[in-house]
Amino acid sequence: MSAAAAKRLGEDSALYLYGVLFAESVARAAGPAPRGLPGASRTRLLAVDGGLWLVVADAPLSQFAPERIEGRLRDLNWVSRCALAHEAVVELYSRRGTLIPVKLFTLFSGEAAAVADARSRLRELRAVAKRVAGCEEWGIQLRLAPGARQAGRPAIRPPRSGTAFLQARRTALHASRDAALRGHERAMLHFRSLAKGAGDALCRDLPAGAAGRRLLLDALFLVPRRGARRFQSLVRTTATRCQAEGLALSLSGPWPPYHFSRGEA
Repeated sequence: MSAAAAKRLGEDSALYLYGVLFAESVARAAGPAPRGLPGASRTRLLAVDGGLWLVVADAPLSQFAPERIEGRLRDLNWVSRCALAHEAVVELYSRRGTLIPVKLFTLFSGEAAAVADARSRLRELRAVAKRVAGCEEWGIQLRLAPGARQAGRPAIRPPRSGTAFLQARRTALHASRDAALRGHERAMLHFRSLAKGAGDALCRDLPAGAAGRRLLLDALFLVPRRGARRFQSLVRTTATRCQAEGLALSLSGPWPPYHFSRGEA
């Protein structure tokens, strides 16, 4: 890059970071440059250390200055387009090596700042890369199935008086709480079983309110690509068991290992 170009980058543009890439060779890491975020330049690789590159692009401050981004976060269409473009770049480079993805809208003032930050954390970055190499992230959620009733629990008959109505309401409330408690216990048993088929696993906090009462488990699993079919088979078996217990299982993925890379990249 010429001195004039470097000056323009520092004054007019920020450096957008998609992720930290570990690859066996330049030929493996390089390849066609995807377009990336709308308004940003095509992606390129920025050398940091032997076998380590930053996947970056030039992001004009007229669109990507912090205050500009802050002002557009309510524009869901724009945020969605950026998120999809970011994800597409991450997935492409994940096929070229071990990529530690970073969060959407991660920006540096320039190349020197980005490289210095990566070099200051080489040990941590290499440890993360070792942990997620050859792996994908899968998500599983368990919910109380709509209209599910615990096996063996009799249906509550329509009340014939005000007193009976109140008693029926209390009975229904206790039944709902008991069902949720049993559901959470079953969900954790299924989580521990599924975790045995993954390299790592974590549970995310459940939302408050009605959604949180029906959502019993929101879990993520780090699964080696070579073991993906075995993990999916385990998920199908678990889903069948859950159905018999009045639970509904949903599977998403595979994704780049975002949640198992956080804190270091």
